[in-house]
Amino acid sequence: MLAEWFPVLAVVAAVIHAVIMVALAMYGLHSLWLVVRFLRYRKAQVIPLPCEHNEPVVLVQIPVFNEQAVVDRVVAAVGALAWPRACLRIQLLDDSTDASLAVGAAAIARLRAVGIEATQVCRAQRAGYKAGALANGLLVDAEHPAGPAAYIAIFDADFVPQADFLRHALATLLSDHKLAFIQARWEHLNPRASALTQAQAIGIDGHFAVEQSARAWSGLALNFNGTCGVWRRSAIAAAGGWRSATLTEDLDLSYRVQLAGWHGACRLDLAVPGELPQSIEAWRSQQFRWAKGSLQTARLMLPAVWASSWTRSRKIAATLHLTHYLVHPLILLGLLMAPLSGLALRHAPPLVLWGGALLLACSTIPPLVLYVVGQRVLRRPWRTLLSLPTMMALGTGLAVLNTRAAVEVLSNTASIFVRTPKDGGGIERYRVPSRSGLSELAATAWGLFGLILGWQTSSPWLTPILIICISGFAYHGVRVWWRQLVEDGAPATSASHATRSWWPLFPLGGLSLLALTALVSRPGSWRDEPGWFAGLALIMGGAYLAGVYLVRSRAIPLAGVGWILLVSIALNVLATGLWKSDDVNRYVVEGRQLLVGQNPYAIPPSAPSAIAVVDAAIAASVNHPQMTAIYPPLELAVHAGVAAISPTLMGFSVVMCLMTMSCLATLLVLMRASGVAPGLILLAAWNPVLPIFASGEAHHDIVMATVVVIALLFAMHRRVVLALMSLSVAVLLKPFALVLMPIFLARTPRWWWWLVPALTLVAYLPFVDAGYGVVASLLAFGGGMQFHGALEPLVRLPAEALLPTLMVGTVVRVVLVLLLGTGLWWLWRRRAGAPLPTLAVRSLGVLLLCLPTLHPWYFIVLVVLLPFARTWALPVWTACAGIYWLHGFGMLSTGTWSETPWVTALAHLPAIAVMAYEAFGPLRERPEQKSFSPGEQPDDLATWQASHG
Repeated sequence: MLAEWFPVLAVVAAVIHAVIMVALAMYGLHSLWLVVRFLRYRKAQVIPLPCEHNEPVVLVQIPVFNEQAVVDRVVAAVGALAWPRACLRIQLLDDSTDASLAVGAAAIARLRAVGIEATQVCRAQRAGYKAGALANGLLVDAEHPAGPAAYIAIFDADFVPQADFLRHALATLLSDHKLAFIQARWEHLNPRASALTQAQAIGIDGHFAVEQSARAWSGLALNFNGTCGVWRRSAIAAAGGWRSATLTEDLDLSYRVQLAGWHGACRLDLAVPGELPQSIEAWRSQQFRWAKGSLQTARLMLPAVWASSWTRSRKIAATLHLTHYLVHPLILLGLLMAPLSGLALRHAPPLVLWGGALLLACSTIPPLVLYVVGQRVLRRPWRTLLSLPTMMALGTGLAVLNTRAAVEVLSNTASIFVRTPKDGGGIERYRVPSRSGLSELAATAWGLFGLILGWQTSSPWLTPILIICISGFAYHGVRVWWRQLVEDGAPATSASHATRSWWPLFPLGGLSLLALTALVSRPGSWRDEPGWFAGLALIMGGAYLAGVYLVRSRAIPLAGVGWILLVSIALNVLATGLWKSDDVNRYVVEGRQLLVGQNPYAIPPSAPSAIAVVDAAIAASVNHPQMTAIYPPLELAVHAGVAAISPTLMGFSVVMCLMTMSCLATLLVLMRASGVAPGLILLAAWNPVLPIFASGEAHHDIVMATVVVIALLFAMHRRVVLALMSLSVAVLLKPFALVLMPIFLARTPRWWWWLVPALTLVAYLPFVDAGYGVVASLLAFGGGMQFHGALEPLVRLPAEALLPTLMVGTVVRVVLVLLLGTGLWWLWRRRAGAPLPTLAVRSLGVLLLCLPTLHPWYFIVLVVLLPFARTWALPVWTACAGIYWLHGFGMLSTGTWSETPWVTALAHLPAIAVMAYEAFGPLRERPEQKSFSPGEQPDDLATWQASHG
């Protein structure tokens, strides 16, 4: 059945991808159409002379919110407008809640001192955000003794209008009584500040110089851009006034005004310089607001547009205008479909491939033409065009973020209006809420997989678009992750702790590296030299525990964290030279089976058809070759992905090494979100379990551990549905994560619980022809094998002494299950004050303690979460994992595998003793580590950040 499913899925993916390419080409050709209309109508434009007489009363509104860095600058610029003072009114619509209020009041006072009518309008509640502030300002002006102003100019805080702005803008408005608003072009104060601002400048130039001009000159629906424009007050009133139904109140009002019979104008020659966002988070926040607001407006206004008397071409142009941000969900969906559709395109006729190339050209080349035309029209230097690739990558990288915006629009999810931070040449104190960048990094990884798969299968048809997507998502993911982790700062620490020396981390890191180097250099495996392997691993464990003592007793500066990470990278890279576990041979076989369409749950590695798909040496070294697949379906998919790239033992080791480092990077983000000091990353990074068993022996548990960290990160950011989905994926990678499911279900609304069985069904459906075989080997392996367990020997020994032999196994399993249930119940009863990651690591510790079979690589997921454990028992337990290699002593004397009971005692009993000592003390949470569970996190961002240092 599996062999039949893949071709069908590939064809379906190719069809979906084709529809996506057609839609993207449609948006691309719309850009080309605007360029043609711009060039057609450009020479016919007449620029009116500046207004010099009969100046009407103009109200200038400046909406601000916590913009201390720029409020003084914009107020001063507006006060310098060349307009009769008797006809000029200025409103600073100040909703600020910080020191900006005093700065704004002082700026307004200076204008009043020179005879300008200026007021600071403050509201008790920020109802309606910017739209509410503008509407409230109109109400205040309506009560003016001389009557309301007929024209309203609007400037955001980051713009600096020229003195003659009103004379040029009003000249256009006064020339046409049906003109509702005049929009000026945005110029830039800081276009060369960074690659980010250079790319933004090109995009904004193309929008104002070509798109806006083409729409205005050819009678198409035009939007006011929220600032740098003048409105006719009667037009605002005729359309129903400002409303806050969307995050883009300007776009909403623009369409309502034009549907009421008015029209707008754009002045290409009238420019107002403004500040471009200089941080990636500020720009992403701005783009999210624009995307969501535009799609909200589309949902509200498109029915009215199509019911209006507008021409068909104007309706189509308005539809493409309002839904332009759907390009990003289309890009993301296309990326998801790319690997499978690439497989289908291998056998496609040349005509189909040429059609795809044409669609790709139609979707990418016209927007580039538009931006190039914009640069030439504005007479920018030719060197600015060098930023076009950066602009393309940046725009593509927004696909994940703006897809979320589209989903929120479809689900009617409300959002607050997050204003864009401005620098103003100083330090911006206001920060937008950070995201982790993990979604973009996941999209990068998927794009790389599609790219590699395309070249491996000789079908590199989608290479160009994949390269654009990969570069964009990688840029966003890395920049956002780095900014959140480093540039936003670390939790505050006490001065006394900060003065303590952390130099011992240098020799301890060196000792770990030396021990691992010696381990890698041994000529035999641990089965041949168990003493050497166990001894060197214990040296690494000792250095690790000494490092844990250091990071727990003092604050570690950023340089120290860098050293910890550097040593961790070196350990994992070095460990790839270790002897590989025989489990990896099974990974290779099952991965190759999946790629050729065999069902690993029905065909064991010992079958001739399975042996035929791999190298003979690997096929001969599979452990338990008579057993079909043991692991869940998503783990098999991971095996297939790695086997598609490099079906070798070293290939799996390199991938698991990369996964380990990715997991640690994600863990750092989770630690910061939880208020945990970054130096505690050492508890995971230097633990010998990760380099030895994840990167060295190439066990795949690190994949599941990474997804668990992602699930916890989503939960800490109150994305409970995404958290539940991520945990479900973790369970479908390895069942250990199932112990965390009750914790996540308790935090998720019950109407979302269906996701767990739904994802499970989707994952297992391709393998349904194996019937009971999908769980047969797992049950046989997990239920029949009992060795290395922590508590299992303590239960089995008295059972063997008191019970008949046939009853021992059953009784031992029943007792262990009861102990597991009791331990989890006890943990939940004493969970008060424990943040979610701490509760998760303790739950995993209880599970591993009660497992009848415990291999050292099972510790991987536990090790990853050790920074949240706040216990000595778990670090001690995992640091002793090297003792397991002493089981090889039995093989040296007998030549066959035999369990050595004293090894189990050495490995477990010391840690169990520490656990028993710690278990009966109070569960205390340190005040400086205070965290909130998703249900407890306050809505106030300041409170949340303060509680996290």
